[in-house]
This record gives sequence, structure tokens and C-alpha cells, in this order.
Amino acid sequence: MLHDRGVLKWTSMMLPEHVKKLKELKAGYEKEQKPEPDPQLLEEWNGILSQASFKRVSVIITTVIQGNEATLTGTVERLDSVNGTLLLHNEEKRSISISLCDIAGITGETDWE
Repeated sequence: MLHDRGVLKWTSMMLPEHVKKLKELKAGYEKEQKPEPDPQLLEEWNGILSQASFKRVSVIITTVIQGNEATLTGTVERLDSVNGTLLLHNEEKRSISISLCDIAGITGETDWE
């Protein structure tokens, strides 16, 4: 039975620069891609952020920065649409500035009355 080793059999004939570039390309494919939100979703996020800022309730924001996904929880301190940033105050009493372009998802409480 013939056992094929795939790319492994060819690496001995590759230059070190080629092997390095192939590893970089493979790592790039494994990174998380930020989905492009539609206008309806942007309106929903805007409503959530406005209500959360007014009521001082906690929101959960998912960001994707350079392929790495992070989830942040806190209250909205300020929404700066001119600079495209959001200032979030987390549970550790620290302020975090988030670029609006890096946001992949926003969830908040649904019973704001």
C-alpha cells in the first residue's frame, strides 16, 4: 500500500523562504474574517447602543481585530460618530475605546422599559 505524505515530501526541495511564506499563508487562512453587516443590522446596533447609553445598561460587543475575535462587556460611556469610536466602561472600571469598524456584533438586554 502506497502512503502519500502530501506536501511533506516536497519540503526538502523547497527553499526556507518558501516554507516560511507557506506557513504565513496557512496562518492567514485560519484567521477569523469580520462579516460585513447589512444596513438593517447597523440600525439595530445603533438602537441598542442608544438605549444602552441612555439607560446605562450593559452590552456585549464582539470585535474582530486582525483576525482575532474578542468579546467585551460593559456600559456605553460615549459614542463618537465623528471619529468612529465607542467608549465602553467594563466591569473592572476601565474605559476601552473601540473602533466602530472593528465591531462584528452587539447584543444587549431586550426588556428596556
